[in-house]
Amino acid sequence: MSSHDIQTCLQIPVPLSMKDLAHAPPVCLPTRGDHEAIEILEKFGKALLRPGDEIAQAQNLAAGFSDIVVILERPRHRRNHKFDVSFEEFVQSCETLLAIDELIRFATKGARSIHTVTVLDAFSYQPDKRATDEDKKCHEVLAQILKVKKPKVILRCHRDTYCDEWLKQIELPGESYQLGRKEISIFDGHKTIVLQTFHPSCAVNNADRRPEYRALLMYHFVAAFSELISKFILPDAAEGIRKLCLEKGERKPSDICKYEPWQAARRISQVLEKPYKSLFYMHFIAFADETPSESRSKQAQAFSALYGSLKRLFGNSNAFGGLAIAKTVLFLWKRHFEEDPLYDHVMSWLVIRGNQQRDWFASESGRIHDQRSLEEQLSSLQVSASSITRDIRSIIDDFLPLLCRASGFPFRREHLADDCRAQIIGFYERHNKLLRRHLADLPMSDINYAMDIRVLLASCEMFLSAFQDRTYEPARQDYDDAISCLKKLADIIDSTC
Repeated sequence: MSSHDIQTCLQIPVPLSMKDLAHAPPVCLPTRGDHEAIEILEKFGKALLRPGDEIAQAQNLAAGFSDIVVILERPRHRRNHKFDVSFEEFVQSCETLLAIDELIRFATKGARSIHTVTVLDAFSYQPDKRATDEDKKCHEVLAQILKVKKPKVILRCHRDTYCDEWLKQIELPGESYQLGRKEISIFDGHKTIVLQTFHPSCAVNNADRRPEYRALLMYHFVAAFSELISKFILPDAAEGIRKLCLEKGERKPSDICKYEPWQAARRISQVLEKPYKSLFYMHFIAFADETPSESRSKQAQAFSALYGSLKRLFGNSNAFGGLAIAKTVLFLWKRHFEEDPLYDHVMSWLVIRGNQQRDWFASESGRIHDQRSLEEQLSSLQVSASSITRDIRSIIDDFLPLLCRASGFPFRREHLADDCRAQIIGFYERHNKLLRRHLADLPMSDINYAMDIRVLLASCEMFLSAFQDRTYEPARQDYDDAISCLKKLADIIDSTC
């Protein structure tokens, strides 16, 4: 895959079917109306006694070409958004404007951006919803700008009704995330297509754990720019995504769970392996009589399932569907594994494989992109032995006899001696630290080997936690599991030598 094929929009990877819909729009040249719109905004801003930087940024947003106009609701208050900066910084510091820019760039294959598309507020210079005295004047100004711009397409991203009678012709019911469409005549028989979508802030702020909203916005912006050429019909997948958006939940902070690492691991494997659902409720039940050993075993299984799912994903490029990967990228992996030594490698592979999905939803008919396993695909990229692997192997060689000796204590009904416990803790701390360093140093091509190591490191970290708890006396099974884990690590390390 070449670098230009690796693409994200609104922070999620874009599947092949979605990328195929985007096209560069026809060339548009500046018109007299573009200049008149700037003058209208300047005059209105001065009449409202707005600061010069606010007027300048409103003009920057409105300075794009006249073929398509995006209408937002209102600007942010200057308490929350700096106006005395460059236009580039102004856009970058506002999640809504940044989303608009990304959506435009995606829908036009990079031919256009927020710099070359007209973006207007329905309530210019009015950040406060409660200040309604100037609403009618705001709408009159919007109407004036549309009349001089004479756009071919209006993409309406808010649902407010207008006080201006002329503007009422562009109103459409913004219900259920439908893409509304109608044709109007703005001036002297000039035909304009009005499309009704929803506000990008809903996707990037209010539903930032729900990638389906972002995917649906991509369809709507593609539709808007496609209408510059001919009528656009949304594909069936867009309707499936719209229905997902109707499901309630994970919209408010109180709806969003913060999982323990092992819980997030299990959640990711479930999201990747099962048909995508917008909301995936998973209850983690802890049994009162569950022993520490059983608890660690359950957690180890969760990490094993996680990296098993990731192996299958990385070894089979289009088997999982774009939404499942987007959910993992946007929320599950990003939020819960930032401290993981494989965070960057896994995130990069998720984006790569996300771009290779055929569609947003997994399709049984097109699941296999590359019949080879990940091991076969990367067979020419061998993991080379390094000094750190030799250090790890040396620690394991010294550590195993200590664990074997310590395993005899519980059977004589004696407590694990403090000095022995301290030695075990010391070995684990050095061992785990080296393993994390080793994983961080590995190249992306060694991801399969790295995930094998990471599963066992998770177990080692749990064993360390157990030995650090002085109220708990390790049982024979704990030692057996710890010894087995180290032996598996030794075998993997030996395979690189």
